[in-house]
Amino acid sequence: MKITTLKRNGLAALVVGERLVEIAPALQRHGLLASPPPLTLLDLLADWERNLALLVSLQERLEIDEPGETFVETLLDAPIRRPGKMLFAAANYHKHVRQFERVEGEAHTNVRRAGVIQTHPYLFLKLPESVIGPTDSIMLPAEFERVDWELELGVIIGREGRHIQAEQAMEYVAGFVVINDITARDYNVREDWPTLRTDWFIAKSFDTFCPVGPFFVPKEFVANYRDLTARLWLNGQLYQEFSPADMVYSVEEQMEWASRVTTLRPGDVLATGSGPGNGLATGRWLRPGDVLEAEITGLGRQKTPVFAERPVEGKHL
Repeated sequence: MKITTLKRNGLAALVVGERLVEIAPALQRHGLLASPPPLTLLDLLADWERNLALLVSLQERLEIDEPGETFVETLLDAPIRRPGKMLFAAANYHKHVRQFERVEGEAHTNVRRAGVIQTHPYLFLKLPESVIGPTDSIMLPAEFERVDWELELGVIIGREGRHIQAEQAMEYVAGFVVINDITARDYNVREDWPTLRTDWFIAKSFDTFCPVGPFFVPKEFVANYRDLTARLWLNGQLYQEFSPADMVYSVEEQMEWASRVTTLRPGDVLATGSGPGNGLATGRWLRPGDVLEAEITGLGRQKTPVFAERPVEGKHL
């Protein structure tokens, strides 16, 4: 099952062969709901267990010639246009961390070594306003020269929970999406604030810095997230290829840690970290005219052009 959001109206649709079938009218057409209101993915997630059962029944009834729109990638928006909380994991792949160590010439102690947990997951916030669709353009902010990519497996929460145990964490997961965590490295470390140093707000949350989608796939249709393969190309050259099996902290462990602090709610997003091969590790930064393509097995493929923001006179960071 693949669920997407139509750019023209923000409503949820099923992908059926080469067609996009808007969910609410299809439920009514097939007698599954008498007169449903227009439904977004967030609406569906609000009562996910019930609505998933309806979607499974609907998918079983749909035919290839079901009324709908012809599938065109540019018709798709991010599956969730404005998520709730967006939690992102840093330094969460062994190969990624080792690549950083080679580049930076220092050891990172925030990983597991010889089976010993030396710390907890590192999570940070990214603004929902940074979300764009899977074929929308990424804007390089004026005056920034070190803008980077990080392909990530995204987890969408489908059930409210606090103090979730890792063993039960997947019960709170609705499904998975592709996420690209675009990062401005120029201000990731603030030389003008030596006592505070890092600035994740500037580094992570510019408008357009979070391509999401094209599809939301319920977890019931993903056999094992650890077996997925993530790949990212820059101008046709493969830069990232990795598996979630290389995570330092699993999806379940990240959810346990996050839910100690905050209640996870339907529509919240957890981006679970990136593998090796990003710009900081390779020395290749994004430039105007570049095209990023990113995919994760079964979750679809993004294609995002890159352009430069026009500087605003007299405005500087």
